[in-house]
Amino acid sequence: MIFFNFVSTLSKTYKTINNMKNKFFGSYKIKLILLIFSLPFFLSETYSQDYEIHFAGSGSSKVVGTVKVENLSKSTSVSLSGADILQLKSIVSGITPIEASPGNRIKVYPNPMEENCQIEFVTNSPGIVLIEISEVSGKNLLQSKNNFSSGTHIFKLDGLYSGVYILNIETVDYSASTKLICNSAKTSGQVSITQTDGNELNNNSGKNKDSGLKKGVIETVMQYTTGDLLKYIGSSGSFTTIVMDVPTSSKTITFNFVPCTDPDNKSYAVVQIGKQLWMAENLAYLPKVSPASDGSDKTQFCYVYGYNGKDITEAKATVNYQKYGVLYNWAAAMNGSVSSNLNPSGVKGICPEGWHLPSDDECTELENTVGGSSVAGKKLKSKSGWNSDDKRTDEYGFNALPAGHRYYGATFFGNGSNASFWTATKKDAVYGFSRSIDYNYEDIEHSESIEDSGFSIRCIKD
Repeated sequence: MIFFNFVSTLSKTYKTINNMKNKFFGSYKIKLILLIFSLPFFLSETYSQDYEIHFAGSGSSKVVGTVKVENLSKSTSVSLSGADILQLKSIVSGITPIEASPGNRIKVYPNPMEENCQIEFVTNSPGIVLIEISEVSGKNLLQSKNNFSSGTHIFKLDGLYSGVYILNIETVDYSASTKLICNSAKTSGQVSITQTDGNELNNNSGKNKDSGLKKGVIETVMQYTTGDLLKYIGSSGSFTTIVMDVPTSSKTITFNFVPCTDPDNKSYAVVQIGKQLWMAENLAYLPKVSPASDGSDKTQFCYVYGYNGKDITEAKATVNYQKYGVLYNWAAAMNGSVSSNLNPSGVKGICPEGWHLPSDDECTELENTVGGSSVAGKKLKSKSGWNSDDKRTDEYGFNALPAGHRYYGATFFGNGSNASFWTATKKDAVYGFSRSIDYNYEDIEHSESIEDSGFSIRCIKD
């Protein structure tokens, strides 16, 4: 009703103007007609805001070295320097991009490609250049917005799998699009683009009046729709911190860098969940390794899923070690400490200095923070690596990995479908409390497990 009243008012205004003979009103007449006919289209479209994201460090380092940003809602990612700017570019539904300039401004060879190709284009004037690669369905795979000098620029494109794609390049002078055809045997991949001519950054341009970028600062573009969940992984030297966010404005993301390094000098990513600071990956400290056939509920044993030897170097070279870390029986997890259900537990166990093995009560606090045990499994699981299902969101950055476990029957079991973690709390002479997440369920299970089982470990900051 409001809309029709508004149109009626505009119509009356137009008639009044049309009856006037003043020659200056001709242009206004046209504008009113356009407004009346365009308004329904404006109302039918969905618009979202563009945001600028800057990065800062605190704690053990004030400098952010690199940032990887994962859009968990769209399954896309970009990487950039911590000194650069992330430009979240809104997607406008219902609007088809205008077909721009001729494709012959872009040279792609070979095209069709097998594994990779070269992309070449020319900029006549220095300034910002936007490079986009999308599937024909419209799903964006890569966006990069950099400050370029004038001249010829050559890139190597890797990571496309079999299919047809659209390459779009927008410069100060022109916009051009062309099709890319890939005949690779791969069915998935991580798209990357690397400049090979060494002429990417216009260091003589100073401050670019169009972008507002200072000299040497690069702006990386990522498609974003209001409500998308972003995972920021910030690194500074040996420190890595994860921050989760659903942006609603331009902002600065601050990474609190905290040391988390085991006796082998391996450092771990960390994430704040409520009042607790957790390791965001499985402990991988391996003082010794045993085959699944060896086990005890009293003697310390460490395992690498699927490895049945005793050579530490060999075990560390396996894919399962590098991806999932180490499995420990309860004695190895506790490392001589006494059971505790305090919060905090006070049990260092096999954890890095300044960190401890969480008690059963601390694990309950984590579950309550993320919404309760009935949904904690879904919210804590990593987005990838699990057997096919849709019951995972990783919305708190915990990144629970399906490492499987060493079954007390002397076999490895559950890789890809189960994640089990020890607590520092003992039930009785035979059982210790643990947490288990299964690929096909949304909950997290509070378990009483035989202590010669081999489970993963996540430590928590003292």
